[in-house]
Amino acid sequence: MVVVVVIVVLGVVVVAVVVPVVVVVVVVVIYVEHEDVDVSHANLPKARTLHGRQKMNRFRSLSLLAVGGATLFAGSAQAQTKLLVDVYFPRTHALYLGWVQPFQADVAKVTGGRVAITTSGSRLAPSKKQWESVAKGISDVPVQFVNWQRQRLFLPQVAGLPFNFTTGAQSSVAMWRTHKKFFEAANEYKGMKLLSFIVSSGNHLMNGKRPLEKIKDFKGIKLRVSPGDQQKMVSLLGGAAVTSSGAQIFEFISKGVVDGAAGPYYMATTYKTARYTKYATTVPGTIGATIFGVYMNQKKWDGLGAADRKAIMNISGEKMGWRGGAQFDKNSDNGRKALVAQGVKFSLASPELLAEMKKRWQPITDAWLKKAAKRNVDGKAAIRYLRSQAFAKN
Repeated sequence: MVVVVVIVVLGVVVVAVVVPVVVVVVVVVIYVEHEDVDVSHANLPKARTLHGRQKMNRFRSLSLLAVGGATLFAGSAQAQTKLLVDVYFPRTHALYLGWVQPFQADVAKVTGGRVAITTSGSRLAPSKKQWESVAKGISDVPVQFVNWQRQRLFLPQVAGLPFNFTTGAQSSVAMWRTHKKFFEAANEYKGMKLLSFIVSSGNHLMNGKRPLEKIKDFKGIKLRVSPGDQQKMVSLLGGAAVTSSGAQIFEFISKGVVDGAAGPYYMATTYKTARYTKYATTVPGTIGATIFGVYMNQKKWDGLGAADRKAIMNISGEKMGWRGGAQFDKNSDNGRKALVAQGVKFSLASPELLAEMKKRWQPITDAWLKKAAKRNVDGKAAIRYLRSQAFAKN
């Protein structure tokens, strides 16, 4: 009987979900069958009772062993850490296509299924509240526009400075390398584990009112911008900067709250603004880019096994940034094609316009350099390195 029960327990390893229930039934059947045969030789009621009690005690012990073993194996087989991503953006967005989906597949693969990335069915918190949401345990792994935390995360805002970037993919790699070399020691992500930076394909100028070819063309024009340095840039050119979240872009442009936007060309398709656009001005080196940080709660991160942490970091950093940035590039290419199909007139910023932009925007760069110095960062060296990596041929 003991041998039979041990065999049953070992079988649980193979079918950990079904066996916990089956084991009990099997043990009971074995016991009943054995009892029917074994007790037939007992002649005295007293002996029969004593013998029955002994067998019942042994039966209980073996049953507990069987059930306990089944539960242990079943629990081990089903153990899995689930990390929740709050999807607050459209599922056509580059962040979903270039980060959420591949991140889910990559994590499942490299951790052997021990860690699973799940997604929310609807928005759990607005984009500007992702840090607080993770701190409270509402979600686990956010991707957030850095400038929503601009009082805390100052150094990565270098991405918003003009003329430093090329493609989103290369810019994302450049930002990660610059962070590791210059910014990491400042520990601005204290309390969180930073996994990567994803940079958009760079910002240009689009509107439905008039061509923006000279400084005088900017006077009075209303452009939707992301909060931060872009807001200052448009204002310094004589325009009216209106900030909003990504979710408000279509509303602001379609209803005429603004004349256009400073942003990546993917806006045309992702936010369906192509029909409201007539003119686009491409600025070499871009007028800065939108940068997103991917991170998770430090305590949650520390709770993962060492092997899983290592595996996840191996698919993060530059690799994650490149793929996310490449999706932004793909979306921007599609957006540009949509604008062309719409008959939008494109122009390249002239040397005269670029010179005026650089002159008027220099105070923005100077302000960043000053604050970087307070964090013991050589800002000029960081920008030189960033540009060298962003324009590198790799």
